[in-house]
Amino acid sequence: MDSDNNQPSGQAKPILTIVPSPESITPAQAETQSISTSQAQISGTIGQHKPILVPGIKEGTNWNQFAFGLLVPTAAIIILMLISGATNEDWNGKWDDAHKEGIISLSSNNGTFSHTFDEDVLPIDGRYSLTSFDSLGNYDNYWYSYSLRNNNTDVIAYGDDDSEEKVGEYNSMNNTIWLTTESQNYSEMRFTFEVVDLELNEDRVNSKGPNEIFGALVCFTPLLAGMGAFISFSNDKKSLGRGLFTSVILSPLSYISGLFLMYTIK
Repeated sequence: MDSDNNQPSGQAKPILTIVPSPESITPAQAETQSISTSQAQISGTIGQHKPILVPGIKEGTNWNQFAFGLLVPTAAIIILMLISGATNEDWNGKWDDAHKEGIISLSSNNGTFSHTFDEDVLPIDGRYSLTSFDSLGNYDNYWYSYSLRNNNTDVIAYGDDDSEEKVGEYNSMNNTIWLTTESQNYSEMRFTFEVVDLELNEDRVNSKGPNEIFGALVCFTPLLAGMGAFISFSNDKKSLGRGLFTSVILSPLSYISGLFLMYTIK
């Protein structure tokens, strides 16, 4: 019997694969296999590489940080100026409430002038005080003035030659002021006076604190922005530092804008 007939009928026959020898591969086939192998290596490793930062290429500006550094100090200056202006306006209003000014005319036939203030103008209760009494213009080269300083009650005549002479007195017990002139050339003299409500004036002085605080913050904001710029550059946050430094340079424009808004709102 033949040897082929001695093999079991259910067993598969082996498949022979013919591999060409290196000598039988043409140059074109070798080049194709080389390209395919290189492409496979590149495609297998391309997803494994991380981006490499090349030294010498500067990082782009972060506009969000730049805008933050520029706008925050600028807005702070303008807002603080508006608040300071509002508190100052309230302070000025209290000054008007505490101070009363007026003009009176005094007559005399002998060169001595006197005046007693009414209760509705200068009440005698210790709360109100006559702080100034000045002649409107010069009379015979003298200017007559009373000013409440260190509880002084004298009325002084100031000459054009820088001379000073006591010519009268103010009595706070009856709110009467008098003065005399060296000549009788004038039968009438006009004076300005100021009366102060001491309680309201003290409240006005004490309320000046917030206005001074906000005013100081307005002045120090560019300095704080400059310090922030230095710290930002030190921490390699250059975009933020540039914005803060720009706000310092433009701070005069911020002050002008704040003043414009203050007077516009009024």
